[in-house]
Amino acid sequence: MTRASLTTLAALVCLWMIPTVGLAQQTYVVRFNRPMKTGETFRQVSQATENQKISLSAAGNVVQQKDDTVNVAFASRARVDAVNEKGRPTKLSHVIEKLEQTLGDQKAVVLQPGDVVVATGQANQVQFTVNDSPVAPELEKLLSMVIAVDTGQPTEDELFGSEQPRKIGETWPISGELAASTMQKMEIQIDPQNVSGEAKLEEAKVEGQPAMLVMSGKMTIKDLKPAGLQGMELSKSSANLHYTTTAPADPAAHNQDETKVYDLSFDAGRAASPDSPAIRMSVEVRRETKTKFEWVE
Repeated sequence: MTRASLTTLAALVCLWMIPTVGLAQQTYVVRFNRPMKTGETFRQVSQATENQKISLSAAGNVVQQKDDTVNVAFASRARVDAVNEKGRPTKLSHVIEKLEQTLGDQKAVVLQPGDVVVATGQANQVQFTVNDSPVAPELEKLLSMVIAVDTGQPTEDELFGSEQPRKIGETWPISGELAASTMQKMEIQIDPQNVSGEAKLEEAKVEGQPAMLVMSGKMTIKDLKPAGLQGMELSKSSANLHYTTTAPADPAAHNQDETKVYDLSFDAGRAASPDSPAIRMSVEVRRETKTKFEWVE
């Protein structure tokens, strides 16, 4: 290869590297949540899956075993009816396009197109109505898998966000104190020292318009103590949360899609007494929800 050819090749390599180096050095404002306004409308499409495994034994014999998976397919056109001071929606109205449930090999239409679901955030819970009527607990659970409004809990920004701009690939720790206080409001006791996790600016997609950022947050909690165990002692417990969202680099623009994965597991037991045998219970729950938003001008 001639000296001229080497010079040309070196120049081409440098030209190819300039955008990559520039992208790596550029910093971006990281916002997991984007403020909403009353009256805004959007289309939502979600797929959610939850698997529950429960095993209950008495005196060493299995007396109950459950391994159920439910899938929810959801589509709607939604309107923001109310927001809080953070710009988070506290009330949403969803006009249903589709709500289907699959349990095993049985698929069922849960709500009809045109039905109106209203979700209102209250202290640590969401109240649902369908066509102005209260919903049964089974339907409430399905709706809670795909519809979220603010209930006074910390936002993803408060858990995973950053006050300073970040580079592509950069990570930063989450707030264990904030995560622990959040769980305590839901009657789950946690030592902040048992909370770990980080957030990351995964990627910048700048080839299209608008430029998009991929952001993630993960959290692991050990030795949590859920309420309602009725005198049982925990032998082990853990929870994991992994959140990924793709949103415009413009921090004022709305999210495009997100994925939330939540795992919870614990083993608990009660020693034998003159009135009852020894009891052991094992629980594993995994929920994954994927959602795509299309904002309507």
